[in-house]
Amino acid sequence: MGVLEKIQEIETLKAKLAKYRAQLLEPDKKAGGKGEGFDVLKSGGIVEGAAMGRGRGRQVVSVAKTADVIVIMTVVDATKSNEQRRLLETELEAVGIRLNTKAPDVVFRQKAAGGINATVKLNHIDEKMIRTILQSYKIHNCDVMIREDIDTDEFIDVLLGTRKYIPCLYVFNKIDSVSLEEVERLSTENEGRNVMISCELDLGLDILLERIWEELRLVKYDTSHNK
Repeated sequence: MGVLEKIQEIETLKAKLAKYRAQLLEPDKKAGGKGEGFDVLKSGGIVEGAAMGRGRGRQVVSVAKTADVIVIMTVVDATKSNEQRRLLETELEAVGIRLNTKAPDVVFRQKAAGGINATVKLNHIDEKMIRTILQSYKIHNCDVMIREDIDTDEFIDVLLGTRKYIPCLYVFNKIDSVSLEEVERLSTENEGRNVMISCELDLGLDILLERIWEELRLVKYDTSHNK
């Protein structure tokens, strides 16, 4: 087997592995409709492997797909909070939720004939890999227009069409138990998406409410002027 044949075999294998990974992590499609009001997920009920059905966690985590904003709350503890966040992000990722990211700027249409057109330079994926992935999904005729530099996982997300892109706030409770320096440090991480509060002392709750309001893009409307 020549070098080119080996490269082609590796590229095909990578595409198949990406497809199997996506199928393995695909959430149950028997979920209900979009809920009303606010749904609260308690992290204490989510264990590692929840998205795969362990501890009925998949049913709990899948509720998040109906949310307009996700709030991950933990205590101000460097080791514990980072571990809890990692666990929650991993489980949410596994059921098709992408936190604090936007959908890839890719137009995909299946049709009788078509082609692949990339309007930007692609650094993480090339046309050959795209065609290999399409073939692995038994898609032979389609239009694909890529308008930003995406990777393999993002392209598969586009093909599946079941991913949810949801804003997320990281709330740290018990800020009264740490120094002001630590509070300031945490508040500047995660691109300003950390919110510092103390439920016991009623600190920062108004800021949290305001941030949730902003993420939901709610608008106040004064009806008194209509009278």
